[in-house]
Amino acid sequence: MKNLTVNYRGVILEVEGEHTKGEEADYEYPGSPDEFEIETVCAGSKINIYDILETSQIYELEKICIAKINEQN
Repeated sequence: MKNLTVNYRGVILEVEGEHTKGEEADYEYPGSPDEFEIETVCAGSKINIYDILETSQIYELEKICIAKINEQN
């Protein structure tokens, strides 16, 4: 489980989820991208707001988390 602090549209969020590293492509295999599956999204006083986010917002957060993990590595 990975815990990240991200800035999403000016709001600081604590995101917890599972990161899976992508695989390299080669001639016979197209590879796969990095993935981040969010478990919880907390704002303010640790209130989990995951259930009130729209699917598009969750996808945006996943992309932000993947970018942040790649920056750290």
